[in-house]
Amino acid sequence: MSSLRFAIAALLLAAPCSSEAVLRPELGGEGEPSLSLHGDLAVDDGKPRSRLEFSCDIQPTPFRLNSVNGKYKLVLIRVRNWSTKVARLSRANDRIDFRDEGGGSPIVVHAALDPQKSDPAFWNALDARSREVLTYPDAIEAGAADASGVVTAPAAVTLCTLFPAEMLTNVPTSIELAVESLHATATMRNRRAKD
Repeated sequence: MSSLRFAIAALLLAAPCSSEAVLRPELGGEGEPSLSLHGDLAVDDGKPRSRLEFSCDIQPTPFRLNSVNGKYKLVLIRVRNWSTKVARLSRANDRIDFRDEGGGSPIVVHAALDPQKSDPAFWNALDARSREVLTYPDAIEAGAADASGVVTAPAAVTLCTLFPAEMLTNVPTSIELAVESLHATATMRNRRAKD
């Protein structure tokens, strides 16, 4: 296994995306809470509550310590399609922004959705499996619907999203996802902040 592939595998294990927040005292002193970011976008398919649902958990200490080849922070975003429409994605026209508004001036960092084009040296150094994992998908399939057409089992993908490490000094306060095909933007915020 190459060092880059090992780094990606380690990050996949260290920063799982799920709907549950996790405490890891051994990583953060007195029990450092994970960030549990959630958001959604309405999808017009004629059915109630049709949506794309986004979620991501970030463990602050592993996030600060880990990077892929010293260049990128890896954030895993789980997307569930609770609609009967295929959700079309575009690495050229979609946008995923890391936002840190915890200090003075807000910091906004754009994800590298097409590193093959924006950073070919980094991309070409990856093995085939790593490139496959990091490729932004073209679509998310429609969910499975019951006889009435209401989705009962969503289709799901995990977006392995790369943010330039040198521009990040903290965990995000929110992540924005603009999906060009839906002409809309979802804002993922930390649910734990409400606890």
